[in-house]
Amino acid sequence: MIRVIALSASLLALAAPATAADKLPVPAEMHAAWAPEAHCNTPSKRFDLSAFRAGFEDGYQGGVHYDPLRRAVVWDDESKVDVFIMGVQGKILVHHLEGTPRGPRENLVRCPNKLIGRRR
Repeated sequence: MIRVIALSASLLALAAPATAADKLPVPAEMHAAWAPEAHCNTPSKRFDLSAFRAGFEDGYQGGVHYDPLRRAVVWDDESKVDVFIMGVQGKILVHHLEGTPRGPRENLVRCPNKLIGRRR
């Protein structure tokens, strides 16, 4: 009987959704302001990314975490489907607008601090 209870508890733990404590921070090498090429000095085009927060300067901002299985930054808000994946050699951040590599995407480049002024 004890084994059945222990096994049931283990299966429930596997099926339970991840809690905030289970979420991984975005890797430090991805923390930056990103924008389409030649748009780093345009606030409406910039995407700011830190350990647990991200957002477009003039748009949606919210919690994020790192999904190691997809090697992607994903929104905590499950209604947001777009994801962000570090490109080759860490020089670009690929924004997959529909959450899948086959869908539409845009490439973002890391913005130098001198172009973005004081960061929040």
